[in-house]
Amino acid sequence: MLPLSVRSVLHQRTLIAGAFVAVLMGTALVAVTGRCLAAALAVHPRPGVDMGGIETILALAGVVSGFVTVFCVAGTSAFSVALRRRDLALLRLIGGGGGQIRRLVIGEALVTAVAAAIPGCLLGAVGTSAALDLLSDARLTPVPLHPPVSSVPLAIALGAGVLLALLGAAAAAVRAAGIAPAEALRESQLDLKVMTVTRWAAGAFMLAAGALMITLAALNGAEAATPLTVFGAMALAVAATTLAPAYLPRLAWLAAAPAGRLTGIPWQLAAAGIATARRRTASLAAPVIASVAIIGTLTAVLAAANAASAASSEQARLNQTVLLMMTVPAFVYALISIAGAQAMAYSARREEVTAMRLLGISRRQIRRMAVWESVIAVALGALLGLAVTAASLAAYHAALQRTYETTRLAVPWAAFVILAITCLATAVGSGLLAVSRPPPSGW
Repeated sequence: MLPLSVRSVLHQRTLIAGAFVAVLMGTALVAVTGRCLAAALAVHPRPGVDMGGIETILALAGVVSGFVTVFCVAGTSAFSVALRRRDLALLRLIGGGGGQIRRLVIGEALVTAVAAAIPGCLLGAVGTSAALDLLSDARLTPVPLHPPVSSVPLAIALGAGVLLALLGAAAAAVRAAGIAPAEALRESQLDLKVMTVTRWAAGAFMLAAGALMITLAALNGAEAATPLTVFGAMALAVAATTLAPAYLPRLAWLAAAPAGRLTGIPWQLAAAGIATARRRTASLAAPVIASVAIIGTLTAVLAAANAASAASSEQARLNQTVLLMMTVPAFVYALISIAGAQAMAYSARREEVTAMRLLGISRRQIRRMAVWESVIAVALGALLGLAVTAASLAAYHAALQRTYETTRLAVPWAAFVILAITCLATAVGSGLLAVSRPPPSGW
């Protein structure tokens, strides 16, 4: 099935672009952190030289990079399979078995991963010197670090990039194998069975886990509450994105319907599209939910921890570095996911756009529809991310009051505004770019 996977990747370049960029960046980040960690471990221990702090930061950055890579690739792979259900059903109809379809999707992930991981390793090798200089300039290392000579970190990064891509595509491959041959006979592609039993179970589990962690955070002191709050927010964000197809389109319709008469046809088309295309709506809003919830919670928690404990300037700088290393990859991957979701969605909407044109809807109205779809999805995603952040920070505030008796918890409104505006600009820009491409038959 590997030759067929190669041809499929070449044919579906738009659908795998997001996964390609995610694996490339993930591999590069793992390569940089791995080589920097190797440089730190190469320092001979001696009095006055403690490398434990920087080693912990680098290991944490590598773990976060791996997590967001899997998250991004998983979302891209799932959406790609959903958009190709009819094509995959045709393969089943002509005799392809479920195992063959599963190997086809895994093969596509493997081809994409290898093609992205190799330049990712090269990019990581080039960027190591700059990263070490930044660490030294920020005085986060007690001694200057030098790039390692060994190629082992690059080999590990290459293997990690491929493995992360395969892990991200595993669930999509299993789902693709369950596509029935009869789906090839459908005239339209509807969002049928978006919420499977497995997805409901996974969402419910993450929701319960997140609720438990933030409850425990509220009942403990500040030291124990910090990781509980952060990981509780992550779990709630994953639950919100996993369950999004079940509630987000209905929520979007309720929010958008009252303004339909005031904004005309583009708004009505956008509201109808948001309500009916559950998977597309969830794929666009999910990165916004995750980035706002995780970055907002991390920013507020570390700021409150510094203020409440009267942290030294050195510790505050270390916490700020941890914050940047955990949030920047998540933010960049969110933008990649948004742009990828828009590109994939509109690549499958060519016939829909052509039909609108035949019905007399102008190009300007279609572009305005794309803008309104982005606005509705991003706004709802930001509000849901704020809700997750509010629940997490309420628990953390209770823990701070228990430990320090009284403390103020600053809400990072500036970070929220920057996140929302950047996500909206990315969604609108990528949506307009995608919808402006004429279909093969022309308009």
